[in-house]
Parts: sequence; structure tokens; C-alpha cells
Amino acid sequence: MFENKRSQFLSVNVIIFFGGCTILFLISQLYSVLQVSLIMKGAGSVLLLSSVMTAMVVPRIFLLPVAGFLTDKAGVSRTLTGGTGILGILLVSLVVVNQVNAVNKYTVFIYAVLFGGISAAILPTLYSAVPGLVSGENLQKANSVMQFISQGSLLAGPLFAGIVIGKMSDLISGGSIILITIVILE
Repeated sequence: MFENKRSQFLSVNVIIFFGGCTILFLISQLYSVLQVSLIMKGAGSVLLLSSVMTAMVVPRIFLLPVAGFLTDKAGVSRTLTGGTGILGILLVSLVVVNQVNAVNKYTVFIYAVLFGGISAAILPTLYSAVPGLVSGENLQKANSVMQFISQGSLLAGPLFAGIVIGKMSDLISGGSIILITIVILE
């Protein structure tokens, strides 16, 4: 996918890549909002929140320098696909853990370290993939689109995350009520 550069800027591969980047950045925003929500709902402690945010950065310090090596060994496509999939699974599992009321400060720290480490392993791949997708004359445009996606997700991501997290809580609560009603009626 990344070996064939095209002079056309918006090839299918480039559109797929930018779509994947958008999903990855939105997953990151969903996680951040969920993390803050869980901490503030559970403990209400700003100190705990700052400690968890620090715990998320620590693996990045150690993994970012070797992330290029990972990309070279596993390949850009495999690193991005696998990393994004793992981040998605982490996000879904955190939602499930929250819904079964199994969240405590230790689980929040564990998720922070895992999320920080995996995102550190794939973030350099995002930016190193761009020159492999587009020709030299389109590199500046592609880098601009990457920055737009990154900054756009910082702007729209928390709003999107709040809506998704709120709707998921309503959906799961509604599903629980329906399930309880079915059990009672039988």
C-alpha cells in the first residue's frame, strides 16, 4: 500500500490512510474524555488526574525512541493497523470495565500506561508514512492534511467523545432496564 506513490494527491490509499488517522485521533480523544470522566466521577481528585496523565506519558518517553525500529521491523501498514486495533480494543474494554463498575484507581493507571505505550509505538509511524504515500510535490499538502486532522480532532474530538460516552451510558442503562423487565416478566 505504501510503496506506490502517485502523482495524484488524493489516491485511494491516501484517502484510506487519512481516514484511519482520523479514527485513531478520535479514539485518542474518546479515551482522554473517558479517562477524565472516570477519575472525576470516582475520586474527584485533580491530583489523581494529573498522576494518571503522567503515567500515560512515562511509557512514551521510553517507547518513542524505539518506535521507528518497530515500524521498520513490522512495516508501516501492520504497525498502524495493529496499533489502532489494540487502542480500539482498550477503549471498548475500558467502557465495559466502567459499565460493570470495576473501575478503580489501579485500573485507570493500568489503562493509562497501556494507552500511552501503544500510542507511542504508532504515532511516529503516522508521520513517517506520509512520504511513502505521496509524491514529493504533494508532501506539503499531505502534511497539512495530517495537521488538520490532528488539530481538528483536538477541537471536535471532546465534543464527539462526550456525545458517544453519554449515549453509550444511556444505551447500556436502557438495555439493562429492558433486560431486568424481561427477567421480571418471565
